[in-house]
Amino acid sequence: MNTAEFGNGNKYIGPLFTANDDNDPSLITGLSIEVGDIVTLKLDDVFVNVLVSETYHRNYKGIIRFFENLKYSVNYVVVGQSVEFQVAHVFDCYK
Repeated sequence: MNTAEFGNGNKYIGPLFTANDDNDPSLITGLSIEVGDIVTLKLDDVFVNVLVSETYHRNYKGIIRFFENLKYSVNYVVVGQSVEFQVAHVFDCYK
C-alpha cells in the first residue's frame, strides 16, 4: 500500500491504492498522464478505472468511472467519487 488518500469533501474515508511494484522506474518517470486520460489503479484486489481531472507535480485527482468486477463500490469507495493518486499507483493509462 502507499500514501494516496481518498477524500469525500474534507472527510477522510479510508483505503489506499496499491502501488504498482511491477512498474519499471524508467517507465514511471517517462509516463505522461494528462487531464482527460483514463488510468487503471488498484484498490485491494480490484482494478479501478479513473478519469483524470487534475494533475499537479506527479500527483493526480480523478473520478472513479467503474470497478473491474462491475460493483458500484469497494471498501466504501463508490463510482463517481473523486480520488487522489500518484504515478506509482498507475497500472495502465489510456489516452
